[in-house]
Amino acid sequence: IFSFLPKSLSAQFARLANVYFLVISLMMMIGTYTTLYDSPLTPWTTLGPLSFVLAVSVFKEGLEDWKRHKSDDSINNR
Repeated sequence: IFSFLPKSLSAQFARLANVYFLVISLMMMIGTYTTLYDSPLTPWTTLGPLSFVLAVSVFKEGLEDWKRHKSDDSINNR
């Protein structure tokens, strides 16, 4: 149970699109909260959708793992 979230997030960030949106969000944060450069958007415009996609994906993987665990348990106890 304790290793599920780190493994799931590492699998999510193995996808290039998720890494891209994370890097863009970090660059927007640097531009918003420092004087290095101006960011035209707030970082929450990309962090919000990224967080939503990650939450849905992690929830889906967790549900699949739980169903697989129940199925394995019923087969092992036959």
